Amino acid sequence: MDSTPNPFDQGGQAYARFRPEYPRQLAAFLASVAPERRLAVDVGCGNGQLTRLLAPYFDQVVGLDPSADQIAHAVPQDGVEYRCAPAECLPLPDGGANLITAAQAAHWFDLPAFYAEARRIAAPGAILALISYGVMRLEPALDARFHAFYRDEIGPFWPAERKLVDSGYATIDFPFEELEQPALEIRLAWDLPAFLGYLSTWSAVRGAREAGREAILLDYADDARAAWGDPARKRTVSWPINMRIGRLGKATAPGTEGYAEAAEWLIPRFESVAFEEKYRAVLYLLPIEPGRVLDIGAGTGADAAWFAAHGHAVTAVEPVAALRKAGRELHPSSGIEWIDDSLPALARLAERTEAYDLAVMSAVWQHLDAAERAAAMAAILPLLKPGAVLVMSIRHGPPPPGHRSFDVSPEQTIGLAAAQHAHLLMAAQLPSVQAPHRDVGVTWSWLVFQKNDSDSPGMCLRP
Repeated sequence: MDSTPNPFDQGGQAYARFRPEYPRQLAAFLASVAPERRLAVDVGCGNGQLTRLLAPYFDQVVGLDPSADQIAHAVPQDGVEYRCAPAECLPLPDGGANLITAAQAAHWFDLPAFYAEARRIAAPGAILALISYGVMRLEPALDARFHAFYRDEIGPFWPAERKLVDSGYATIDFPFEELEQPALEIRLAWDLPAFLGYLSTWSAVRGAREAGREAILLDYADDARAAWGDPARKRTVSWPINMRIGRLGKATAPGTEGYAEAAEWLIPRFESVAFEEKYRAVLYLLPIEPGRVLDIGAGTGADAAWFAAHGHAVTAVEPVAALRKAGRELHPSSGIEWIDDSLPALARLAERTEAYDLAVMSAVWQHLDAAERAAAMAAILPLLKPGAVLVMSIRHGPPPPGHRSFDVSPEQTIGLAAAQHAHLLMAAQLPSVQAPHRDVGVTWSWLVFQKNDSDSPGMCLRP
């Protein structure tokens, strides 16, 4: 009789022992896009692989799963509370969750019911992330045999929902304003027992055993042992991380009111004015040498594209998803990095280490109220290098319909900059370059500031 232990007979604790852990970069990214960090809710949390990773970033984390066995094997952690509850009936009050996640679980949900509950518990601007990891990738000596097992041999025993996971949830209904995701993966070094232990957690393995087809499993285990070599040898295994990530409700970034709804109308108009014409009053103050440029309220990226074409590395900040999407399509460039962030806080930029030689804000400042402008100036100038330049234009006159706008004094703006240790290089007031706006009395103030520093000359400006 064969005395080799059955690697697929692992018992109820296998899920907690062998399921791969998500990288910390995933939790950091999710926290970076959440509007606040008070409460994160991980739905279908299993034994808490993702739940625990969120704890350092949020005041409170709640992990929910309908399986009492999964909750029983969850690892306790400070700041994390586990509860037994289904995705379609979340035991949480209305309007408090800043981040709602479902990791490798959404394919089991009644999605309309779950979405209704997510909307109910979401705080304004909350993030919903449906996370999955794709098919495991192995080293070349193991990969072909593994994929034949996964696709052809064990494949018929996967539930229909597995196709949703393998596609990264690409085909499910996701009725939210979607955000871009970074390229992330799970990468581990496993010995053979860990690898086979992981396979034992698959629902398809349970299905094959229940169907009396355990021979399929044991044959593959024998092949894996032969190809692996020393069972204690560590081999690299990885999974691509996929996400559908969106913002619940309307965008809450101050000053963006009306832009998402009017994006289709606005996009060609943003593209219609040449950079040199728009910036003609300040062209001589723009830097000659390539540097790092921050374009705040980048719209469709027309300005960012000009800077990138002249050798600058541009960070384009735009809170409206439709405009970011148009910018990527209209101005594809390796010199432009798009960021979903917004004034007044620029919270995501503030967490980064970059410092900029030039910042531009075209037609943004008038959308902020007085308190927001003070906070925004205090957020922008610390992002600039000593000696760096800030260029901004402010619209005066009748505002576009449906947009939030304030009558902003250039003098008050100069005072805000001075309070943040930046001095005025130039101020001008000009009529609009667009005839329809000019005809109704629209004018623009152009202000250029330089961040003070006696030890740095800043960038070389145009003569």
